[in-house]
Amino acid sequence: MSMALDNFTSALRMKAENVKNIHFQMALQQIRLQDKYSHIIKEQGWEHVPDASREEQIEAMKAFKKKYSK
Repeated sequence: MSMALDNFTSALRMKAENVKNIHFQMALQQIRLQDKYSHIIKEQGWEHVPDASREEQIEAMKAFKKKYSK
């Protein structure tokens, strides 16, 4: 998903129309692939949503950020 966003934002900055169009097409292709993978994951029951409150998730993120932001 992040690669699609990168390609889309790159396309917005491009001046050459053909290069801009290629970046838009790559972004669309990457989004479609992500959608297909997500569908397969849900269909197979492989989706995992952590059973944690928002506050617990934020605290976990803070702990990792503190540990690895040196």
